[in-house]
Amino acid sequence: MERARGNDSGDGSSRFGIGAEATDMTRHAALSAPENESARRAVLGSQVVLDLYECETRHLDDIEWVEKTLVNAARVAGATIVETVFHKFAPWGISGVVVIAESHLAIHIWPEHRYAAIDVFTWCTEPGAPCLAIEEARM
Repeated sequence: MERARGNDSGDGSSRFGIGAEATDMTRHAALSAPENESARRAVLGSQVVLDLYECETRHLDDIEWVEKTLVNAARVAGATIVETVFHKFAPWGISGVVVIAESHLAIHIWPEHRYAAIDVFTWCTEPGAPCLAIEEARM
């Protein structure tokens, strides 16, 4: 499988159609932005990313439990659920996302390594909403 290399093709262009000129222009704009530029931008949301090691639960490879837990976490956080997609890999492992009107809750689990990665992003006005969702999940 080929990995996307972005602008690092070595020939001044990329497979995404971004040439060296555009890259240099973007790099220049980023380097020359005023230091207080970020202070003028509104906060668009809150994100919490967790890497959970040494997970101790018999539910780590139970797709029904994982989906129910993430959906419940979204509800407790007051999110509006749009869609859920979960997939169980063979012989083990789960990936899933709860798409919410406010953004998403995602999880990727490697039970053979007792590891789970969770990403919660929301633009809602409740500042603690991502933390509420994670507290509810308690993986």
